Amino acid sequence: MKVTCDYDEKADVLYLTFDDAEPAICYDKDIPVLVRYNPGTDRVSGITILNLKSINHKEKMREEMYQLRKMLWLNHGCPISSLYGDDGEMQCNNFHSHKPIDFKRDTPIEIRNKLRPDEAHILKIVNEHLLKKKEELKND
Repeated sequence: MKVTCDYDEKADVLYLTFDDAEPAICYDKDIPVLVRYNPGTDRVSGITILNLKSINHKEKMREEMYQLRKMLWLNHGCPISSLYGDDGEMQCNNFHSHKPIDFKRDTPIEIRNKLRPDEAHILKIVNEHLLKKKEELKND
């Protein structure tokens, strides 16, 4: 199959034509991608992409990143009671498992590092646990 690609810079339209150009109709579904179809041969003869430069890929990536961060926030292993989500926030303040995490603003590396507590944080948790046990034994 031969594919021809033509771009009309003035109109900001990309035309992809399969094999040789042939008469075709387009089905407009209120989207910037039109499929050119030849009803006589039942073949797709090409694709037309309108407003190619204005398609907002960054917005789609931003939305996908938000959804991934939200999924990680809700499923990273801490109880719901330690999650804060008012006003669109995505935070976890479970000091016993890890350092506080802002899933909305922290970078992926910061989130990873906070989910894997450092030695000082582990020692702090162990000391808190030992002090609690010592108090319990003292009260018995």
